[in-house]
Amino acid sequence: MLSDDDCSSIEARVRRAVIADRQPGLHLLGHFLDFQYERRHNRACIAIQQGPHCTDENGEIDAISFGVFVDIALATSVRSLLKHYGRLATSNIYLQLSGIPLTGKLTATSNFVGLSQNLAAKRGSVQISIEGADGCVGLAIASFVLLSSAATTKSVRPALGKPDGAMPKDHSRQELLVLDRAEHAISEARAKERPFCRAFWGVTPRPTPEGAAMTVENDYLVANKVGHLQGGFQLGAASACAAAALGSEWLHTGSHASYMRPGVEPAVNVASTIVYKGNTSAVVLTKITESESRLIFQATSTHALRASLDSAQ
Repeated sequence: MLSDDDCSSIEARVRRAVIADRQPGLHLLGHFLDFQYERRHNRACIAIQQGPHCTDENGEIDAISFGVFVDIALATSVRSLLKHYGRLATSNIYLQLSGIPLTGKLTATSNFVGLSQNLAAKRGSVQISIEGADGCVGLAIASFVLLSSAATTKSVRPALGKPDGAMPKDHSRQELLVLDRAEHAISEARAKERPFCRAFWGVTPRPTPEGAAMTVENDYLVANKVGHLQGGFQLGAASACAAAALGSEWLHTGSHASYMRPGVEPAVNVASTIVYKGNTSAVVLTKITESESRLIFQATSTHALRASLDSAQ
C-alpha cells in the first residue's frame, strides 16, 4: 500500500515529467523514470533508482521500467558518439539476466562495439553490463539502425511552456489524460488492487489456453517523440506478458527481441505462447501485433524455475 509520502512523490514526479516532455529530446517515459547519466572512462553510464513509482508486486523494479531502462542505456552510447544522426531505430536486443533481484539502484555501463560494414543501412552495435548492489544483474547487446536527420519524423508532441516544475494552465488534453491516469493508478495502489506501475502503464495480462495476452494502448504516455510505441516499453510488455503466462514461480533469465516495424496504431495486442515448459526451464514466444495481425515486435524469452525457500537456504 502506498503511503501519503509515496503518493505525493509520485504525483510530483508525473508533473515534472509532463513539463519536461514539452522540450525536444527524451520522451515522457524517460522523464518519468528520471534516469541519471554520467560518463566514466569515456563510457556512458545510466542509472535507475527503484521507488514506489516503479515497484511491482514482487518488490522489484517492474518489467516496463526495466525494459525502458535497458533500451535507453543501450541507445545512449550510440547517440553520444554519433551526434550527427537524427534518430535511432532499435533493430534487436539480446538480454541475459543472472537472477539477482532487480532492486535498489541499477547502473548500466555501455561499450560501443562499432559501426556495421557493407550494409545498405548504417547500424551501430553496443553492449551494456548492469550492476546492482549484489553484483551483475544482467548483460545486453543491441543493434540500432542509424537514421539521417533527413529521415527523422517531426515530433508530434506539443511544444508549450518551460520545464520549471510548475504546472501551467495551458496543458494539453494529452497531458491532462496522463495526470488523470496517474491519479487513478494511485487510487488503485492505495486500495491494494494492483501496484501503481501496473495500473499506470495499463499492463494487465490475462490467461489464455496458449499462455497469456493483453491489449495495450499506444498513447502519449508510452509513445516516443514521433508517436511510435517506445521500444523499451515493447520489451517490458513482452516480459510482463511472458511472466504472466508461466506464473510467479518462474524467473525471467533472458530474451532475444526483434523489432520489425514501428507501432503506430492506437492500441496493440501482446500475446505470449508457451513453447516449452520443462521441470526447471521454459521458453515463451511473445508477439506484439497491430490490426490484421501486423507484426511489429517478437521476443523469445527463457525462464527458469525459482529455487524454493528451503533449497535457497
